[in-house]
Amino acid sequence: EALSVARQNGGNAGYWHDGRECHPVHTVYQQAVAANPMPAAAPVAPPPPPEDGHVDQTTVALADRDKDVPLSGRSVFLANLKRRIAEWRRGGSNVSVLLGRVDQHEALVARFGPQAQEFLRKVTGRVLESVTRDMDECCDYDEQTFALLLPGGDDSTAQRVAQRLKSQMSECRLKLNNESFKLSASVGLANCTEQDTAMDILMRAENQLQQ
Repeated sequence: EALSVARQNGGNAGYWHDGRECHPVHTVYQQAVAANPMPAAAPVAPPPPPEDGHVDQTTVALADRDKDVPLSGRSVFLANLKRRIAEWRRGGSNVSVLLGRVDQHEALVARFGPQAQEFLRKVTGRVLESVTRDMDECCDYDEQTFALLLPGGDDSTAQRVAQRLKSQMSECRLKLNNESFKLSASVGLANCTEQDTAMDILMRAENQLQQ
């Protein structure tokens, strides 16, 4: 019943049942916060602009450490992909999947560890937020890979999203330990075709990503 109520209220929500009726989970969280408020975090000042006057948009975004772009988990992503495929077979809109990876991820994490992992995730989240629509779904596919579920778009639409993503990533500069690193991204695309399973689409996208 709680699951049905969550769906009726637009999805992307949590509800719990007390034995008589359903309640949104966030009200419980708000009550707990009100009873035990966390101390306010000290504001983080954005870094000063470089000497050439160019303000790096990614560095400024990362200065706000409390704001993180939410990405769905792999299991949720896979379930939604299966649902979209089923809708497409009933005459719904087409479905595309994009898998992407920051090319410098492995080298930076090997050198700087969790700090690089955290910053790269923030950079990726910001870039994904800037190139996707509300109906698109962004996912942490694995430690190095992110995924996009693009419903309602044809191959050319997915290609445009991929190009925008690569362009945005190429404009990013990641600063770690007073060193600046230029970023780039590789992507793989796959569109839903007749008789495809979710894993078929993901495997095609993964193969293209590797190429």
